[in-house]
Amino acid sequence: FKDADKKINILTTPEGLNELYEHHFDTLKKASDKGVDIKILASNTEKSADAVKALGGFAEIRNVNDKELPVSGRFAVVDGKELIFSLTDQKTVHATQDLAMWSKSEHAAKEVLEPLFKLAWNNSKPVG
Repeated sequence: FKDADKKINILTTPEGLNELYEHHFDTLKKASDKGVDIKILASNTEKSADAVKALGGFAEIRNVNDKELPVSGRFAVVDGKELIFSLTDQKTVHATQDLAMWSKSEHAAKEVLEPLFKLAWNNSKPVG
């Protein structure tokens, strides 16, 4: 996230939202302070009230209705150029065994995951 110039789009789980708050708050805040637009999508945001309150100070956060869009994965797209995609389920895999793929594939970031994020974003509701 620290090399972002324009935008960071994150789709995550309630557990992932808490993890963003606990482990990436400072990095995301610094990115926001330098003008990076940060959007975060998560389901069941009520399970992450502290994270929503803290991250909501500089990021736009929306709640995904998991009945309409049952997404339980995690990914982030940075500037439409890079992506990180989680390959494990936080509910069944311990955090020390978490596995993710990072790629600088502009095609995958901009033409695959960004449209999926946009679709979910447009079908979600602002938190609060």
